[in-house]
Amino acid sequence: AAARSLPGLPAVASGAGASPAALADIAPPEELARILARARDREQGGGLSSEVTAAAPDGAGRLVLSLSTELPVANPDELERQRGIRRLVRRTAGTVSLGSVPSPAGGAPVAAVVAAWASCLAEDWDGQLGPQLRDAADSFRWGEPAAAAVASSN
Repeated sequence: AAARSLPGLPAVASGAGASPAALADIAPPEELARILARARDREQGGGLSSEVTAAAPDGAGRLVLSLSTELPVANPDELERQRGIRRLVRRTAGTVSLGSVPSPAGGAPVAAVVAAWASCLAEDWDGQLGPQLRDAADSFRWGEPAAAAVASSN
């Protein structure tokens, strides 16, 4: 069997020209979440290392995940003096879908893994923003018109 892959993701055994039909065809939820977390960390300069704190299918073909990322702090003493904390941790909610995008070469659309992220500092997450950001990430629907996405989330 031939192997095909989506950019940044492991090769998937498939028939000629076949694309994955579901996220589970690419990797198990925890592994896919780690791959996407690494890709997100690289996009932000590569010096970060996010930890997957949760990853599970949502029953609608999407992957819902949570990340925790310690951010670099130049001067922990000064941060503690100003904010009362010595470390900065970013909490992230993510929703991942398998969709399609136009082929770079033209022709038939190609499979794409699309993620929506919502994040803030842990102390803000634990305050009032966490549930709101989780809801924002959960409302993401790839390829649905906005009105349909709002109706399906209610």
